[in-house]
Amino acid sequence: MPRMKSKDQDYNLLSCHPMTLRNKTLHSQSLLEKKQIINHIENLSNEIFYEIFDYLDGCDIYHSFSNLNIRFQDLITHSTFYLKVQFSSESQSNLTIKDQSIIFKHISTFQFVDLHFYLKTLPRLSSLQIFFDSCEDDIGDIYQLIFQLPFLKYLRVEIDDFEVSDLTLPMAAIEQYTSIEFFISFHYLTLNQFFHLLSYTPRLTHLYCFNILDFELTNSTEIFPKLNNLVLFNFCTYDLSCDLCQSLFSKLPLQLKILSVTVSDRDISYLDANRWEELIRKNMPNLERFTLCLQEKMDERFQITDYHKTIPNYFLPFWMEKQWIFRIVVDDDEIDYSIFPHSQKFYDFEEHLSYDRNSCPGVNLNIINLNKNQVYINRLKSLFKTINVTRLVIRCSIDSMKAFMKIFKLLPNLMMLRVTVLKHPYEFLDVENDM
Repeated sequence: MPRMKSKDQDYNLLSCHPMTLRNKTLHSQSLLEKKQIINHIENLSNEIFYEIFDYLDGCDIYHSFSNLNIRFQDLITHSTFYLKVQFSSESQSNLTIKDQSIIFKHISTFQFVDLHFYLKTLPRLSSLQIFFDSCEDDIGDIYQLIFQLPFLKYLRVEIDDFEVSDLTLPMAAIEQYTSIEFFISFHYLTLNQFFHLLSYTPRLTHLYCFNILDFELTNSTEIFPKLNNLVLFNFCTYDLSCDLCQSLFSKLPLQLKILSVTVSDRDISYLDANRWEELIRKNMPNLERFTLCLQEKMDERFQITDYHKTIPNYFLPFWMEKQWIFRIVVDDDEIDYSIFPHSQKFYDFEEHLSYDRNSCPGVNLNIINLNKNQVYINRLKSLFKTINVTRLVIRCSIDSMKAFMKIFKLLPNLMMLRVTVLKHPYEFLDVENDM
């Protein structure tokens, strides 16, 4: 009697049928292909990922993709694609990464500390600009983080609200030297803090430092680090003595080509033409451009000193040959003394008159706001007795025209004059008739 087939046997026979095997194979291949598609999403083109990234925050992109594989690391760090980071609706801060450059705007030091980890992963980062809204941390700690970036060449740091005491930074050891060549520091520093900061940047070629203060009881330029490659130095100070400042400048390298000095202080010895000439001749033989800006209040303490009497020396051959021009700007009760290259003109008389500057050496005087007070005019009179004004640019209103005429009579050697009257010409004629 024939043996009956079990259901299991029927199933096994069915499974071995050629058509069944083919269907199973096709089904398996389909599943495998789907799995491969899922596993190889990174095979999408860069352009598609750029489209996706454009909708995402830069930090989220970094967190999600930078550690997947080398392809995504290169996609983020070595491309020309921008990473945009929005920190908060209040600060409106953003980070822009383009090729080798990063700019932080309206960022706090706390936010920068969080982002520093990602900066270290950018092998081509050579330029960093940071504009801090405030400084909640010791800015010395921030600089320590910045100095860990190995390929940085350009650094700019600005802080809107910063206390001088919030920078603690030891002198750098040799292994802490950075590759920075271009440095802009725009926040308050004492002179010693400034020296400690520069000890990390021996390769500097261009240095801009603003708001250098002298709050410490003792200062010494002996710790000023050697900057053998420096060719440009822009220096701004508020209360640093001229003696200390020129001691600092005497340590600058001989190849320095550009020096710019801005002083907001009552130390009028900065005006001494003889000291500047001696310093430049001795320590800066290759200097090509020299700019000096010095402010003085014309208040009750204003008086003519021996330093004011050196102003005529700015028209001796040393200065004339270099075409460094001396100028005075009077704005109400403030006097600005400045030296600047001939290429920077306070008023281009050359466009209107043909003359040889060397044939009429003298002070360029610019009066922006003319004070009618007689005490004010008397103070100007005492200054005019010590200098030779040959070119005058003045703005005055109708009611100050009498004061203008008094000043005009104090300038017997005036050769060029430009007057801007702030009212209608016929009113000027009325005043002239009254006079």
